[in-house]
Amino acid sequence: MSTNDQEEYIKKKVVETLEMNQNGITVPDIIDNTYFKNRQTLIKHLERLISSGRAYKTKRRNLTTYYINGRPDQPSIDIKKLTDSGSIIKGKILQNEFGKCIYLEYDDNNIKGGILINSKDLKHFGEVINELIKEITDDNIISKSNWN
Repeated sequence: MSTNDQEEYIKKKVVETLEMNQNGITVPDIIDNTYFKNRQTLIKHLERLISSGRAYKTKRRNLTTYYINGRPDQPSIDIKKLTDSGSIIKGKILQNEFGKCIYLEYDDNNIKGGILINSKDLKHFGEVINELIKEITDDNIISKSNWN
């Protein structure tokens, strides 16, 4: 099996494991109950799923639990924008145990990242963004925008 095929196979099996454990699962539990024995490889695949919005994790003291994110709540709402500078911004609505969430992803080839925001907090998230935009605008870095 080629390296790419192995990576896809492991990814598929990790997703299946998360889907079978809707109440969450820890890395030691995955290792104890599957053929995955390499902790670092397993964590690498779990973190990739998190950064793509397919999964999320919670930390309570020293315990990290991984969960699968629900399928997009409304598949028609899957937004992708290409900026003037060539960056890609993606957004979608997801459902998980905390309710509806918005997943935003940013990629400009140098900076990559994603964030999952509970829909209950979107107003406050927008307020923080507006404050930051105001600060940047005051420095004449970008033109003024308004999030409502």
